Amino acid sequence: MREFLTHPSPARPGISPLRPPEMSSIRKHLAILATLALAAAALFPGCAVIEKDNRHLTKAVGEILVPEGTTLKVATSPVWVTAGIVTLAADGLVLNPVFKAPDALDDSLTWSFMGFATFWPAEIVLIVPRAVAVPVIFVGSEIARCSIPYVF
Repeated sequence: MREFLTHPSPARPGISPLRPPEMSSIRKHLAILATLALAAAALFPGCAVIEKDNRHLTKAVGEILVPEGTTLKVATSPVWVTAGIVTLAADGLVLNPVFKAPDALDDSLTWSFMGFATFWPAEIVLIVPRAVAVPVIFVGSEIARCSIPYVF
């Protein structure tokens, strides 16, 4: 068994089967993640994490947890930084979409059933495609309203 752990792999000469991955591959993955995070921030400028007006929970927790003095801020930073990260995620993934959902539902119903009952034979044929379009339009409007708030 010792020979297996110390000798190079026959499939890949010079590389031990239990050797950790190269640091360069870890750096590549971190660079890709950082690039994706920056791209998301650029594409969604009005999301709850970036736009201060949409951070309801983070504002409330920040007012309660963050102390005034510099010494206390440094001493309690692990608590309020962790709470800030959790509240930013909650604002972006839960509260902001919930606040935008009524407007998105109104958009989907308005756009799907616009011109309803103008010519009833066509409306009978189009009721199924329109009903199928409601959730699609709702999701698209929800994503647009959560990420680009100044357009809608």
